Amino acid sequence: MELRRATIKDLPAMKALFVDSIEKSCQEDYEPEQISAWTSSVRNEKRWEDLVREQEVVVIEEDGELLAFSSLKDSYYVDFLYVAPHHQGRGLSRQLLNLWESRARAEGKDSLESDLSKTARPAMEKMGWIYVQTNYNERGEVILINYRMIYPL
Repeated sequence: MELRRATIKDLPAMKALFVDSIEKSCQEDYEPEQISAWTSSVRNEKRWEDLVREQEVVVIEEDGELLAFSSLKDSYYVDFLYVAPHHQGRGLSRQLLNLWESRARAEGKDSLESDLSKTARPAMEKMGWIYVQTNYNERGEVILINYRMIYPL
């Protein structure tokens, strides 16, 4: 398994993993129209290119397959954290979060923050993340609920 910095060339695989992860892992927590609204962001090319250019983004690969990716914004905010559905439960999220924890500590931060899905919240709470507030995000006429959470360092 290899953990490395993402490049623009990784975007097609990252976007495919993003959609696959949401569509296969979140159907018990979100309605089909919510999933569609959420995954539609892959069409915003500028957002994805800016992600790789402006944030620290890492990928985990194995035998040429993208297993997971995550991004850290401003040394404390975990913006993206997605694991391929068939690789969930292998500790990949924990590996990525450990990296961000190290980065945040090195920058003098006292916590990590993220806005986490209904699906991710229980697993993140088991890892020590703390609920702060509920967010209601409008995507057209659809409301997506997620949760602002922090991880004290």
